[in-house]
Amino acid sequence: MKQNKQQKQLAPHSVEAERAVLAAMLHDKGAIDKIEQKLVRESFYFDSHRLIWLAIQTLRKKGQEVDVITVSDHLCKKKHLKEIGGNGYLSELLDIPVTMYNIDSYIEIVEEKALYRRLMIDAYEIFRKSSTEDMPIEQLIDHAGKKVYDLSKKRTKTGFIRIGEIMDKVIQEIEQHHKNKSISGITTGFKDLDIKIGGLQPASLIIVSARPGGGKTAFALNIARQTAFAGNRVGVFSLEMSINQLTMRFLSAEAKVSTFSLKRYANNKQHLDSAAERLHNVSIFIDDTFDLTLSEMKSKARILKDKQDIDLLIVDYLQLMTPSKDRHRQRYEEVGEITRGLKGLAMELGIPVIVLSQMSRAIEKRKGKDVAPMLSDLRESGSIEQDADIVLFLWEDKKKDKTGDEWDDKVSMQVIIAKQRNGPTGIVNLCFQKNYSYFGSVIKTESIEEYKSEYLDQDEDLPF
Repeated sequence: MKQNKQQKQLAPHSVEAERAVLAAMLHDKGAIDKIEQKLVRESFYFDSHRLIWLAIQTLRKKGQEVDVITVSDHLCKKKHLKEIGGNGYLSELLDIPVTMYNIDSYIEIVEEKALYRRLMIDAYEIFRKSSTEDMPIEQLIDHAGKKVYDLSKKRTKTGFIRIGEIMDKVIQEIEQHHKNKSISGITTGFKDLDIKIGGLQPASLIIVSARPGGGKTAFALNIARQTAFAGNRVGVFSLEMSINQLTMRFLSAEAKVSTFSLKRYANNKQHLDSAAERLHNVSIFIDDTFDLTLSEMKSKARILKDKQDIDLLIVDYLQLMTPSKDRHRQRYEEVGEITRGLKGLAMELGIPVIVLSQMSRAIEKRKGKDVAPMLSDLRESGSIEQDADIVLFLWEDKKKDKTGDEWDDKVSMQVIIAKQRNGPTGIVNLCFQKNYSYFGSVIKTESIEEYKSEYLDQDEDLPF
Protein backbone atom coordinates (compact mmCIF):
# COMPACT_ATOMS: atom_id res chain seq x y z
CA MET A 1 0.00 0.00 0.00
CA LYS A 2 1.36 3.44 -0.95
CA GLN A 3 1.83 5.90 1.89
CA ASN A 4 1.72 9.67 1.58
CA LYS A 5 4.34 11.82 3.28
CA GLN A 6 2.25 12.46 6.40
CA GLN A 7 1.45 8.76 6.90
CA LYS A 8 5.10 7.83 6.45
CA GLN A 9 6.19 10.34 9.07
CA LEU A 10 3.64 8.98 11.54
CA ALA A 11 4.38 5.29 10.92
CA PRO A 12 6.07 3.60 13.91
CA HIS A 13 9.75 2.72 13.44
CA SER A 14 13.11 2.66 15.19
CA VAL A 15 16.09 3.64 13.07
CA GLU A 16 18.47 2.66 15.87
CA ALA A 17 17.08 -0.88 16.19
CA GLU A 18 17.10 -1.41 12.42
CA ARG A 19 20.71 -0.22 12.18
CA ALA A 20 21.70 -2.52 15.05
CA VAL A 21 20.09 -5.54 13.37
CA LEU A 22 21.89 -4.86 10.07
CA ALA A 23 25.16 -4.29 11.94
CA ALA A 24 24.79 -7.69 13.61
CA MET A 25 24.27 -9.33 10.20
CA LEU A 26 27.46 -7.73 8.89
CA HIS A 27 29.42 -8.74 11.99
CA ASP A 28 28.31 -12.33 12.63
CA LYS A 29 27.08 -15.09 10.30
CA GLY A 30 25.31 -16.75 13.26
CA ALA A 31 23.25 -13.61 13.79
CA ILE A 32 21.91 -13.83 10.23
CA ASP A 33 20.38 -17.26 10.92
CA LYS A 34 18.72 -15.97 14.06
CA ILE A 35 17.39 -12.79 12.47
CA GLU A 36 16.01 -14.56 9.40
CA GLN A 37 13.72 -16.61 11.64
CA LYS A 38 11.98 -13.46 12.89
CA LEU A 39 12.22 -10.74 10.26
CA VAL A 40 11.50 -10.26 6.56
CA ARG A 41 12.32 -7.43 4.17
CA GLU A 42 9.07 -5.62 5.01
CA SER A 43 10.03 -5.61 8.69
CA PHE A 44 12.36 -2.68 7.91
CA TYR A 45 10.85 0.78 7.60
CA PHE A 46 13.55 2.53 5.57
CA ASP A 47 14.07 1.66 1.91
CA SER A 48 17.85 1.85 2.37
CA HIS A 49 17.69 -0.80 5.08
CA ARG A 50 15.48 -3.01 2.91
CA LEU A 51 18.08 -2.81 0.12
CA ILE A 52 20.88 -3.83 2.49
CA TRP A 53 18.76 -6.71 3.81
CA LEU A 54 18.03 -7.83 0.26
CA ALA A 55 21.75 -7.70 -0.64
CA ILE A 56 22.60 -9.90 2.35
CA GLN A 57 19.86 -12.38 1.42
CA THR A 58 21.03 -12.56 -2.19
CA LEU A 59 24.64 -13.21 -1.18
CA ARG A 60 23.51 -15.92 1.22
CA LYS A 61 21.49 -17.69 -1.46
CA LYS A 62 24.53 -17.66 -3.76
CA GLY A 63 26.67 -19.19 -1.02
CA GLN A 64 28.94 -16.14 -0.82
CA GLU A 65 30.42 -14.58 2.28
CA VAL A 66 28.52 -11.72 3.86
CA ASP A 67 30.62 -8.76 4.98
CA VAL A 68 30.80 -5.06 4.32
CA ILE A 69 32.94 -5.55 1.18
CA THR A 70 30.69 -8.14 -0.51
CA VAL A 71 27.55 -6.21 0.40
CA SER A 72 29.05 -2.99 -0.98
CA ASP A 73 30.06 -4.75 -4.20
CA HIS A 74 26.60 -6.24 -4.68
CA LEU A 75 24.86 -2.89 -4.09
CA CYS A 76 27.26 -1.19 -6.49
CA LYS A 77 26.50 -3.74 -9.25
CA LYS A 78 22.78 -3.22 -8.71
CA LYS A 79 23.28 0.57 -8.73
CA HIS A 80 21.88 0.86 -5.20
CA LEU A 81 25.04 1.83 -3.30
CA LYS A 82 24.47 5.58 -3.57
CA GLU A 83 20.81 5.10 -2.67
CA ILE A 84 21.66 3.57 0.72
CA GLY A 85 24.20 6.27 1.57
CA GLY A 86 27.35 4.82 0.03
CA ASN A 87 30.23 2.97 1.66
CA GLY A 88 30.21 5.57 4.40
CA TYR A 89 26.85 4.34 5.67
CA LEU A 90 28.01 0.71 5.63
CA SER A 91 31.07 1.73 7.64
CA GLU A 92 28.83 3.45 10.17
CA LEU A 93 26.92 0.19 10.61
CA LEU A 94 30.17 -1.65 11.32
CA ASP A 95 30.96 0.79 14.12
CA ILE A 96 27.76 -0.06 16.00
CA PRO A 97 28.56 -2.29 19.02
CA VAL A 98 26.24 -5.30 18.77
CA THR A 99 26.57 -8.75 20.36
CA MET A 100 24.54 -11.96 20.28
CA TYR A 101 23.48 -11.14 23.84
CA ASN A 102 21.57 -7.97 22.96
CA ILE A 103 20.46 -8.74 19.41
CA ASP A 104 17.19 -10.30 20.61
CA SER A 105 16.06 -6.95 22.00
CA TYR A 106 16.73 -5.18 18.71
CA ILE A 107 14.93 -7.88 16.72
CA GLU A 108 11.92 -7.56 19.00
CA ILE A 109 11.79 -3.79 18.54
CA VAL A 110 11.99 -4.01 14.73
CA GLU A 111 9.35 -6.76 14.67
CA GLU A 112 7.02 -4.83 16.97
CA LYS A 113 7.25 -1.62 14.92
CA ALA A 114 6.55 -3.61 11.75
CA LEU A 115 3.44 -5.09 13.34
CA TYR A 116 2.22 -1.61 14.30
CA ARG A 117 2.63 -0.52 10.68
CA ARG A 118 0.88 -3.65 9.45
CA LEU A 119 -2.00 -2.92 11.82
CA MET A 120 -2.25 0.63 10.50
CA ILE A 121 -2.47 -0.68 6.93
CA ASP A 122 -5.08 -3.28 7.86
CA ALA A 123 -7.06 -0.72 9.85
CA TYR A 124 -7.09 1.63 6.87
CA GLU A 125 -8.26 -1.20 4.61
CA ILE A 126 -11.10 -2.02 7.03
CA PHE A 127 -11.96 1.69 7.27
CA ARG A 128 -12.09 1.98 3.47
CA LYS A 129 -14.24 -1.12 3.06
CA SER A 130 -16.54 0.10 5.83
CA SER A 131 -16.94 3.58 4.33
CA THR A 132 -17.64 2.27 0.83
CA GLU A 133 -19.84 -0.60 2.06
CA ASP A 134 -18.46 -2.81 -0.71
CA MET A 135 -18.44 -5.93 1.48
CA PRO A 136 -21.35 -7.53 3.44
CA ILE A 137 -21.06 -6.67 7.12
CA GLU A 138 -20.69 -10.30 8.28
CA GLN A 139 -17.86 -10.90 5.81
CA LEU A 140 -16.18 -7.65 6.85
CA ILE A 141 -16.33 -8.58 10.55
CA ASP A 142 -14.83 -11.97 9.76
CA HIS A 143 -12.17 -10.35 7.55
CA ALA A 144 -11.25 -7.86 10.28
CA GLY A 145 -11.14 -10.58 12.93
CA LYS A 146 -8.79 -12.71 10.88
CA LYS A 147 -6.47 -9.75 10.25
CA VAL A 148 -6.20 -9.02 13.97
CA TYR A 149 -5.82 -12.71 14.85
CA ASP A 150 -2.98 -13.13 12.36
CA LEU A 151 -1.20 -10.13 13.81
CA SER A 152 -1.70 -11.42 17.35
CA LYS A 153 0.15 -14.57 16.33
CA LYS A 154 2.91 -12.41 14.78
CA ARG A 155 2.69 -14.17 11.44
CA THR A 156 5.25 -12.00 9.75
CA LYS A 157 6.54 -14.86 7.59
CA THR A 158 3.97 -16.51 5.38
CA GLY A 159 3.78 -18.06 1.95
CA PHE A 160 5.09 -21.14 0.24
CA ILE A 161 7.32 -23.65 2.02
CA ARG A 162 9.57 -25.98 0.06
CA ILE A 163 8.62 -29.58 0.83
CA GLY A 164 12.21 -30.53 1.53
CA GLU A 165 12.31 -28.11 4.47
CA ILE A 166 9.76 -30.16 6.42
CA MET A 167 10.50 -33.66 5.10
CA ASP A 168 12.92 -34.59 7.91
CA LYS A 169 10.41 -33.46 10.54
CA VAL A 170 7.60 -35.53 8.98
CA ILE A 171 9.79 -38.66 8.77
CA GLN A 172 10.83 -38.21 12.41
CA GLU A 173 7.19 -37.95 13.49
CA ILE A 174 6.26 -41.11 11.55
CA GLU A 175 9.19 -43.02 13.06
CA GLN A 176 8.33 -41.81 16.55
CA HIS A 177 4.68 -42.88 16.24
CA HIS A 178 5.77 -46.28 14.93
CA LYS A 179 8.30 -46.70 17.72
CA ASN A 180 5.82 -45.73 20.43
CA LYS A 181 2.93 -47.54 18.72
CA SER A 182 0.96 -44.34 19.16
CA ILE A 183 -1.54 -42.47 17.03
CA SER A 184 -0.51 -39.33 15.18
CA GLY A 185 -3.51 -37.22 16.18
CA ILE A 186 -5.54 -36.41 19.29
CA THR A 187 -7.23 -39.41 20.88
CA THR A 188 -10.98 -39.81 20.62
CA GLY A 189 -10.95 -41.95 23.74
CA PHE A 190 -12.03 -44.98 21.69
CA LYS A 191 -9.06 -47.21 20.94
CA ASP A 192 -10.56 -49.01 17.93
CA LEU A 193 -11.62 -45.73 16.34
CA ASP A 194 -8.20 -44.19 16.98
CA ILE A 195 -6.56 -47.14 15.22
CA LYS A 196 -8.83 -46.72 12.18
CA ILE A 197 -8.38 -42.96 11.76
CA GLY A 198 -5.06 -42.34 13.52
CA GLY A 199 -6.73 -39.99 15.99
CA LEU A 200 -8.13 -36.55 15.27
CA GLN A 201 -5.67 -34.86 12.92
CA PRO A 202 -4.77 -31.15 13.02
CA ALA A 203 -6.55 -28.91 10.49
CA SER A 204 -9.13 -31.61 9.71
CA LEU A 205 -12.91 -31.27 9.46
CA ILE A 206 -14.74 -34.28 10.92
CA ILE A 207 -18.47 -34.64 10.30
CA VAL A 208 -20.49 -36.81 12.71
CA SER A 209 -23.97 -37.57 11.38
CA ALA A 210 -27.01 -39.40 12.72
CA ARG A 211 -30.77 -39.16 12.73
CA PRO A 212 -32.39 -36.98 15.44
CA GLY A 213 -31.95 -38.73 18.78
CA GLY A 214 -29.26 -40.95 17.29
CA GLY A 215 -26.55 -40.06 19.80
CA LYS A 216 -24.63 -37.29 17.99
CA THR A 217 -24.31 -34.97 20.98
CA ALA A 218 -23.59 -37.80 23.42
CA PHE A 219 -20.87 -39.15 21.11
CA ALA A 220 -19.24 -35.74 20.73
CA LEU A 221 -19.37 -35.02 24.46
CA ASN A 222 -17.77 -38.38 25.20
CA ILE A 223 -14.93 -37.48 22.85
CA ALA A 224 -14.64 -34.06 24.50
CA ARG A 225 -14.56 -35.56 27.99
CA GLN A 226 -12.06 -38.31 27.18
CA THR A 227 -9.87 -35.96 25.13
CA ALA A 228 -9.82 -33.47 27.98
CA PHE A 229 -8.89 -36.18 30.50
CA ALA A 230 -5.96 -36.98 28.19
CA GLY A 231 -4.66 -33.45 28.79
CA ASN A 232 -6.13 -31.66 25.77
CA ARG A 233 -8.13 -28.44 25.77
CA VAL A 234 -11.54 -28.53 24.10
CA GLY A 235 -13.92 -25.83 22.89
CA VAL A 236 -17.63 -26.59 22.38
CA PHE A 237 -20.19 -24.49 20.52
CA SER A 238 -23.68 -25.65 21.51
CA LEU A 239 -26.43 -24.13 19.41
CA GLU A 240 -29.12 -26.46 20.73
CA MET A 241 -28.52 -27.14 24.44
CA SER A 242 -27.63 -24.81 27.30
CA ILE A 243 -24.35 -25.03 29.18
CA ASN A 244 -26.25 -26.42 32.20
CA GLN A 245 -27.74 -29.21 30.11
CA LEU A 246 -24.36 -30.12 28.63
CA THR A 247 -22.72 -30.08 32.05
CA MET A 248 -25.38 -32.46 33.35
CA ARG A 249 -24.64 -34.79 30.43
CA PHE A 250 -20.94 -34.68 31.20
CA LEU A 251 -21.71 -35.46 34.83
CA SER A 252 -24.12 -38.27 33.93
CA ALA A 253 -21.61 -39.99 31.64
CA GLU A 254 -18.76 -39.68 34.12
CA ALA A 255 -20.77 -40.78 37.17
CA LYS A 256 -22.73 -43.49 35.30
CA VAL A 257 -25.89 -41.98 36.74
CA SER A 258 -28.87 -41.42 34.45
CA THR A 259 -29.84 -37.83 33.71
CA PHE A 260 -33.21 -38.51 35.32
CA SER A 261 -31.55 -39.82 38.49
CA LEU A 262 -29.38 -36.69 38.78
CA LYS A 263 -32.37 -35.04 40.41
CA ARG A 264 -32.17 -37.54 43.26
CA TYR A 265 -28.87 -36.22 44.52
CA ALA A 266 -29.00 -37.87 47.92
CA ASN A 267 -29.27 -41.36 46.42
CA ASN A 268 -26.24 -40.82 44.17
CA LYS A 269 -24.18 -38.37 46.22
CA GLN A 270 -20.97 -40.42 46.33
CA HIS A 271 -20.90 -41.09 42.58
CA LEU A 272 -21.84 -37.52 41.67
CA ASP A 273 -19.36 -35.85 44.01
CA SER A 274 -16.56 -38.07 42.77
CA ALA A 275 -17.42 -37.39 39.11
CA ALA A 276 -17.77 -33.66 39.73
CA GLU A 277 -14.33 -33.57 41.31
CA ARG A 278 -12.78 -35.34 38.33
CA LEU A 279 -14.49 -33.00 35.86
CA HIS A 280 -13.83 -29.83 37.82
CA ASN A 281 -10.35 -29.16 36.45
CA VAL A 282 -10.62 -30.46 32.89
CA SER A 283 -10.19 -27.85 30.17
CA ILE A 284 -13.56 -27.85 28.39
CA PHE A 285 -14.93 -24.46 27.36
CA ILE A 286 -18.58 -24.12 26.29
CA ASP A 287 -20.39 -21.36 24.41
CA ASP A 288 -24.16 -21.88 24.27
CA THR A 289 -25.13 -18.88 22.13
CA PHE A 290 -27.99 -20.29 20.09
CA ASP A 291 -28.04 -17.99 17.02
CA LEU A 292 -24.37 -17.73 16.06
CA THR A 293 -23.46 -16.88 12.49
CA LEU A 294 -20.40 -18.38 10.85
CA SER A 295 -18.37 -15.18 11.19
CA GLU A 296 -19.30 -14.79 14.87
CA MET A 297 -18.31 -18.38 15.57
CA LYS A 298 -14.99 -17.98 13.77
CA SER A 299 -14.25 -14.80 15.71
CA LYS A 300 -15.00 -16.48 19.05
CA ALA A 301 -12.95 -19.53 18.09
CA ARG A 302 -9.93 -17.37 17.26
CA ILE A 303 -10.16 -15.65 20.64
CA LEU A 304 -10.51 -18.99 22.44
CA LYS A 305 -7.53 -20.40 20.58
CA ASP A 306 -5.47 -17.32 21.40
CA LYS A 307 -6.39 -17.26 25.10
CA GLN A 308 -6.77 -20.96 25.93
CA ASP A 309 -4.79 -22.64 23.11
CA ILE A 310 -7.49 -25.24 22.49
CA ASP A 311 -6.59 -28.53 20.79
CA LEU A 312 -10.07 -29.48 19.55
CA LEU A 313 -13.26 -27.65 18.59
CA ILE A 314 -16.77 -29.18 18.52
CA VAL A 315 -19.82 -27.61 16.86
CA ASP A 316 -23.32 -28.90 17.73
CA TYR A 317 -24.80 -28.72 15.18
CA LEU A 318 -24.42 -27.72 11.51
CA GLN A 319 -28.08 -27.27 10.54
CA LEU A 320 -28.60 -24.65 13.29
CA MET A 321 -25.87 -22.38 11.91
CA THR A 322 -26.36 -19.47 9.53
CA PRO A 323 -23.54 -18.24 7.29
CA SER A 324 -24.53 -14.57 7.48
CA LYS A 325 -27.50 -12.27 7.90
CA ASP A 326 -28.24 -12.62 4.19
CA ARG A 327 -31.25 -14.95 4.03
CA HIS A 328 -31.89 -14.64 0.28
CA ARG A 329 -30.14 -17.85 -0.78
CA GLN A 330 -30.89 -21.52 -1.14
CA ARG A 331 -30.13 -23.59 1.94
CA TYR A 332 -27.61 -25.79 0.15
CA GLU A 333 -25.65 -22.65 -0.77
CA GLU A 334 -25.63 -21.57 2.87
CA VAL A 335 -24.49 -24.99 4.07
CA GLY A 336 -21.71 -24.92 1.47
CA GLU A 337 -20.47 -21.59 2.82
CA ILE A 338 -20.62 -22.90 6.39
CA THR A 339 -18.69 -26.12 5.73
CA ARG A 340 -16.05 -24.29 3.68
CA GLY A 341 -15.75 -21.74 6.48
CA LEU A 342 -15.37 -24.40 9.16
CA LYS A 343 -12.77 -26.27 7.12
CA GLY A 344 -10.91 -22.99 6.68
CA LEU A 345 -11.15 -22.38 10.44
CA ALA A 346 -9.66 -25.82 11.16
CA MET A 347 -6.73 -25.03 8.88
CA GLU A 348 -6.31 -21.51 10.26
CA LEU A 349 -6.22 -22.65 13.90
CA GLY A 350 -4.34 -25.86 13.11
CA ILE A 351 -6.75 -28.04 15.13
CA PRO A 352 -9.38 -30.69 14.33
CA VAL A 353 -12.96 -29.43 14.17
CA ILE A 354 -15.81 -31.89 14.82
CA VAL A 355 -19.15 -30.78 13.37
CA LEU A 356 -22.37 -32.62 14.12
CA SER A 357 -24.88 -32.92 11.31
CA GLN A 358 -28.32 -34.40 10.87
CA MET A 359 -28.87 -37.31 8.53
CA SER A 360 -31.46 -37.07 5.77
CA ARG A 361 -34.85 -38.74 6.16
CA ALA A 362 -34.21 -40.56 2.87
CA ILE A 363 -32.59 -43.46 4.69
CA GLU A 364 -35.89 -44.24 6.44
CA LYS A 365 -37.57 -44.74 3.09
CA ARG A 366 -35.09 -47.32 1.81
CA LYS A 367 -36.14 -50.94 2.07
CA GLY A 368 -34.06 -53.92 3.15
CA LYS A 369 -32.76 -55.45 6.33
CA ASP A 370 -29.15 -54.32 5.96
CA VAL A 371 -29.71 -50.68 5.17
CA ALA A 372 -26.58 -48.69 5.97
CA PRO A 373 -26.07 -44.91 5.72
CA MET A 374 -24.32 -43.53 2.65
CA LEU A 375 -22.67 -40.18 2.00
CA SER A 376 -25.75 -39.13 0.06
CA ASP A 377 -27.71 -39.45 3.32
CA LEU A 378 -26.02 -36.35 4.68
CA ARG A 379 -28.57 -33.57 4.81
CA GLU A 380 -27.66 -30.94 2.17
CA SER A 381 -24.96 -33.47 1.36
CA GLY A 382 -22.94 -32.11 -1.57
CA SER A 383 -20.73 -29.55 0.12
CA ILE A 384 -20.53 -31.45 3.43
CA GLU A 385 -19.18 -34.53 1.69
CA GLN A 386 -16.74 -32.45 -0.34
CA ASP A 387 -15.30 -30.34 2.49
CA ALA A 388 -15.06 -33.04 5.17
CA ASP A 389 -11.84 -34.94 5.75
CA ILE A 390 -13.70 -37.64 7.68
CA VAL A 391 -17.40 -38.52 7.73
CA LEU A 392 -18.69 -40.71 10.56
CA PHE A 393 -22.23 -42.11 10.69
CA LEU A 394 -23.73 -43.31 13.97
CA TRP A 395 -26.02 -46.24 13.24
CA GLU A 396 -27.76 -48.55 15.70
CA ASP A 397 -26.92 -52.21 15.01
CA LYS A 398 -30.27 -53.72 15.94
CA LYS A 399 -29.04 -57.25 15.20
CA LYS A 400 -26.70 -57.03 18.19
CA ASP A 401 -28.91 -55.36 20.73
CA LYS A 402 -30.03 -58.65 22.26
CA THR A 403 -26.87 -60.62 22.92
CA GLY A 404 -27.13 -61.39 26.60
CA ASP A 405 -27.25 -59.74 30.00
CA GLU A 406 -24.13 -57.68 29.38
CA TRP A 407 -26.09 -55.60 26.84
CA ASP A 408 -28.99 -54.78 29.18
CA ASP A 409 -29.97 -51.07 28.92
CA LYS A 410 -27.37 -50.68 26.19
CA VAL A 411 -27.47 -50.20 22.44
CA SER A 412 -24.91 -51.61 20.02
CA MET A 413 -23.85 -48.65 17.91
CA GLN A 414 -21.87 -48.76 14.69
CA VAL A 415 -19.54 -45.89 13.94
CA ILE A 416 -19.35 -46.09 10.17
CA ILE A 417 -16.30 -44.40 8.66
CA ALA A 418 -17.93 -43.49 5.35
CA LYS A 419 -15.16 -41.18 4.19
CA GLN A 420 -11.56 -40.72 5.23
CA ARG A 421 -9.42 -38.55 3.00
CA ASN A 422 -6.13 -40.07 4.13
CA GLY A 423 -7.10 -43.56 5.22
CA PRO A 424 -9.45 -46.52 4.94
CA THR A 425 -13.17 -46.65 5.55
CA GLY A 426 -14.76 -49.25 7.79
CA ILE A 427 -16.86 -49.85 10.89
CA VAL A 428 -16.13 -49.59 14.60
CA ASN A 429 -18.58 -51.05 17.14
CA LEU A 430 -19.30 -49.08 20.29
CA CYS A 431 -21.72 -49.55 23.15
CA PHE A 432 -24.16 -46.67 23.73
CA GLN A 433 -25.85 -46.35 27.11
CA LYS A 434 -28.54 -43.82 26.35
CA ASN A 435 -29.67 -43.19 29.92
CA TYR A 436 -26.07 -42.19 30.85
CA SER A 437 -25.27 -40.43 27.54
CA TYR A 438 -22.25 -42.73 27.60
CA PHE A 439 -20.34 -44.40 24.78
CA GLY A 440 -17.92 -47.22 25.51
CA SER A 441 -15.70 -49.52 23.48
CA VAL A 442 -16.51 -53.17 22.80
CA ILE A 443 -14.05 -55.94 22.04
CA LYS A 444 -14.82 -56.69 18.41
CA THR A 445 -14.24 -54.29 15.52
CA GLU A 446 -16.02 -55.13 12.29
CA SER A 447 -13.97 -55.55 9.11
CA ILE A 448 -14.66 -53.30 6.21
CA GLU A 449 -16.23 -56.11 4.21
CA GLU A 450 -19.24 -55.93 6.53
CA TYR A 451 -20.06 -52.47 5.31
CA LYS A 452 -22.49 -53.10 2.47
CA SER A 453 -21.61 -50.24 0.12
CA GLU A 454 -19.57 -50.95 -2.95
CA TYR A 455 -17.88 -47.53 -2.98
CA LEU A 456 -16.54 -48.17 0.52
CA ASP A 457 -14.86 -51.44 -0.45
CA GLN A 458 -11.09 -51.03 -0.24
CA ASP A 459 -8.07 -52.68 1.39
CA GLU A 460 -7.69 -52.29 5.12
CA ASP A 461 -4.69 -50.21 6.11
CA LEU A 462 -3.70 -47.98 8.97
CA PRO A 463 -3.81 -44.23 8.21
CA PHE A 464 -0.48 -43.55 9.94
